[in-house]
Amino acid sequence: MKYIYTRTGKYPVLVGLDFLFATGPNASGSWNMEYTDKAISIAKGLWKAGGIPAFTWHWKDPLDKDDAFYIQGADNGQGYTTFDFATAFKSGTTEWNTESAAYKGIIADIDHIADYFLELQKEGVAGIFRPLHEAGGKWFWWSINSGEQFAALYRLVFDRMVKVKGVKNMIWVFNPEGSTVTSWNPGSEYYDVLSIDIYNSANDHSSNASAFDKFKNASNATKILALSENGPIPDVNNMHTDEAVWSWWMPWYSTWSGTWPGQTKDAVWKSNMDDERVLSLEDMPGWDKYTPAASSDTPASSSSSDAPSSSSAEDPGTTRLVKDPQFYGTATTVGIFDMNGHYAGKSLNALPQGRYIVRQRVQGRTESTLYIKK
Repeated sequence: MKYIYTRTGKYPVLVGLDFLFATGPNASGSWNMEYTDKAISIAKGLWKAGGIPAFTWHWKDPLDKDDAFYIQGADNGQGYTTFDFATAFKSGTTEWNTESAAYKGIIADIDHIADYFLELQKEGVAGIFRPLHEAGGKWFWWSINSGEQFAALYRLVFDRMVKVKGVKNMIWVFNPEGSTVTSWNPGSEYYDVLSIDIYNSANDHSSNASAFDKFKNASNATKILALSENGPIPDVNNMHTDEAVWSWWMPWYSTWSGTWPGQTKDAVWKSNMDDERVLSLEDMPGWDKYTPAASSDTPASSSSSDAPSSSSAEDPGTTRLVKDPQFYGTATTVGIFDMNGHYAGKSLNALPQGRYIVRQRVQGRTESTLYIKK
């Protein structure tokens, strides 16, 4: 956060947090508990400021035998686990053996993380959750078996948290390797965002368009696409030129002998964060000022005229459907984008039917409006 601010004068909307020390054999240690408590505190403060916490979980051995999540040969001397989650299935199936030690350990860890989300939920805080990340990469224990077995594990995490524990405040991310985007898919109903992790060479600010197109096609253009981990950030101009506009990008921080924030040129940090097409924390009005509502004069099922969903001038924190394209009269239109983030110009007149995001600058901040053209 400080690194970005000192180079751009702005803070990011999304901040990545990790449950790295929340589970495992040493999770009850005072330092580990303090680390996790601070992550939850940061999430609450970020949400209050108008930002969005994004959670990853480097899940350590659910049997609490090994204080590790890497498998042997991928740990670089940091320690590895021999845990095999296939031992939680009934033999020869992907049906869970609920009496197995592996299953009970998995469930205990899932419930523990779910309780943190429920704490946030109770306080009105939402976030993004990327479980079992980098699916198919042969370095974490959750990717050592088949795609079918992985998908069963992902569904278990989701079903246990959402349907049993009652977690309803997370946006779910499926984060596979490029080669497993289809074969390891847990089912489209189990996630909202499809993401990939790409670490280009230092100062390579390309859009990663080939990966974007692959993931867009794999999802039939029905999912939000994100660059959930990266080294150098993609230049926003390259993304729009290539029509490969990731919903977000997030460089890993300077740890594990990595210096990833520094792999982006200061000039690119500055130009991206200053660009009207990129939201910074300063652009966010604050979640306490946002109250979704439906206007009584135009029901959502209306098929009459174009129906944009916009913020009213009287209450800029309320989103409603209105009958006519009543955007801010004194605002400056930054651009109009389709639902995949592709730039479509600055005029609504020539656009075909569909849904669009209209970006405008209003009183020093950026407002985004969903416009439905019929």
